[in-house]
Amino acid sequence: MLAFPAKRWLLIEDNLTTHVSKETKLALAAWPEMQLQFIPKYACWLNLIEPWWKKLRSLALKGRHFEDLDELAQALNDALAYWNQYCHPYSWKKRLQEQPTLLGGFDVQLRSDSHAIQRDNY
Repeated sequence: MLAFPAKRWLLIEDNLTTHVSKETKLALAAWPEMQLQFIPKYACWLNLIEPWWKKLRSLALKGRHFEDLDELAQALNDALAYWNQYCHPYSWKKRLQEQPTLLGGFDVQLRSDSHAIQRDNY
């Protein structure tokens, strides 16, 4: 926050229990300029880390057993090296006509190329 000062911060989070815990709410009380916005439940496709975790699990962990942390770390590093060599942009699978209903109430407009544009300037 000190490196990028702003009048208002908008944090977009998933519904992980630690994001709504009493401790988190208490910590956020110290920063009134921070506002939390949660993605809708059952809309994990909005959280692009989810498909990435799925891909990483598939590349590094699926069907494997590791004897120690070094083996696990090596498998993860190999999967990351492979991904970085053959990576490509992620493309949302939801059809455009399905997205406004799911995004409704977030003051978001959609372009035909499936990228969301926030209308408010934060």
